Amino acid sequence: MYSTQTFGFYGRSGQGVETAVRLFSKACFQSGFYVQSFAFIGRGRRVFPVRGFVKIDKAPILSRQVEEPDFYLIFDPTLGIDAKTMKEKSVAVFNSPEKMASPVLKKRKIHAYSVDATELALTHLKANIPNTIMLGALAKLFNKVSMKSLKAAMEGMPRENFNAFDEGYKGVK
Repeated sequence: MYSTQTFGFYGRSGQGVETAVRLFSKACFQSGFYVQSFAFIGRGRRVFPVRGFVKIDKAPILSRQVEEPDFYLIFDPTLGIDAKTMKEKSVAVFNSPEKMASPVLKKRKIHAYSVDATELALTHLKANIPNTIMLGALAKLFNKVSMKSLKAAMEGMPRENFNAFDEGYKGVK
């Protein structure tokens, strides 16, 4: 029996969090899931925090409540997300050149991964918009959504975004 999976996206305005939520939601739907998604967007310049959530299930999702995510995508580790508040045994992907190591992550049995999404975004997109790189990393760690569906959801985006997605897939560690 498949249960609801929740994904949390955390970043700053201008990093493509809202777009990542939309793309991942579309790909999940194309992969046969029922989907709910929403974003809480700080209005203003690029420094305001943005949070987005995607819930998927094989059965209709009746709850509109935001549950603690099973997967965390941290676009900006300077946001100060406290590992003590993260769901036990969840998966966290950090935008960081180094693997995140913390006694709290270990104690809570959080599987922490990292990908240098900022550097890859600057290389491929010439801007700090790490959304497609982070989606590539998520695609590697969550194989219930097909690569075909994720790339179909990205249709219409510049070719550089597809290259960045592939680099995120390969670069997550």
